[in-house]
Amino acid sequence: MYKKKYFLPFIISFIILSGHSISAFASEIVQFQQKNANELVIINVPNLDNRKIFTVENPDRLVIDVPLLRIKHGVSLDDYKGKLIKGIRFAQFDPKTSRFVFDLTQEVRIESVKVVNNELLVEIADKSSKKNKKSKIYKSRKSDLPPLIVIDAGHGGVDPGTIGEDGSREKDVVLWYAKALANKLLGIKKYRVLLTRSDDNFIMLRKRVDIARKAGASLFVSLHADSSEEDAARGLSVYTVSEKASDKEAEALAARENKSDIIGGMDLSDERPDVADILISLAQRETKNNSATFADFLVDSLSDRVRMLPNSHRFAGFAVLKAPDIPSVLIEIGFLSHPQEEKMLKSKSYRDKVIDGITVGIESYFRKKSSGMN
Repeated sequence: MYKKKYFLPFIISFIILSGHSISAFASEIVQFQQKNANELVIINVPNLDNRKIFTVENPDRLVIDVPLLRIKHGVSLDDYKGKLIKGIRFAQFDPKTSRFVFDLTQEVRIESVKVVNNELLVEIADKSSKKNKKSKIYKSRKSDLPPLIVIDAGHGGVDPGTIGEDGSREKDVVLWYAKALANKLLGIKKYRVLLTRSDDNFIMLRKRVDIARKAGASLFVSLHADSSEEDAARGLSVYTVSEKASDKEAEALAARENKSDIIGGMDLSDERPDVADILISLAQRETKNNSATFADFLVDSLSDRVRMLPNSHRFAGFAVLKAPDIPSVLIEIGFLSHPQEEKMLKSKSYRDKVIDGITVGIESYFRKKSSGMN
């Protein structure tokens, strides 16, 4: 039997998305139990079917996403003395999601996940301990099926992106590339493929990330076409996320791309600093490393096929690359602002070279991963 529940002793007021206002003791929202060396987190919120649970390393954390809650006060463990859980944080993750982050004393595994009487029960155990065979083990969808590649064609709908001198619109060009890449990968018959958009419609940046995370993506590839005030600027480049841009051009590019949501009627530029801090802290070190490894494979394979921008692997704070659990890259396929390159970007021969290079990079990444890369 589990030991008695430990309650958080302060009062929280929160508002559910439907607009109903509820006042409740914190113990009615987050509770803890202990059973031998295992610990149980109990969360009581509505709509528990819409949830995501995962662990993060370096430092070790348990993350639980639930439908949006408006909580006015912070959360803390107070007098709870668990061996595995040492701290708790709470913040809004995106417009529809709230996130609980449990700081851990060591690496854990998720022993079981259950919903009982509108309560979410998440049992965690020391990862080095022997598994309880009677428990229902939580498994990621990623491990049960072939790798899922999510291909994101940038911009769309009311947001045309860059427009070349000859009238080429970025949203049209990258959708053409995205569909060609999807067909190429499906032809290999080793991957599943999902497009964030398959026609000319506008999708918020955070929604693109949400699509990939809910689908259990193994890789996220966002396709864009670049622009520059420098007439001579041309060449392909590959970006991974970093809060510190590799140069001023990368910083300016990320700033332009991150304003896409403003065009669609949602301004995220004044996001609360505390939320931004949590989003940044949850971008896993392992995921960032895997993203960088994937980007390096792409640079190697594409360099043999097309012209590359100097320092081809670059870093910037793209909102669309901030999924904490999916290796993600943004590929600028070339410059629409360069008349010669604009013409080339619209040619099937150049497109096929780019698609071949991306495909080889994906294949190299998964070969490396199957050989033991975390």
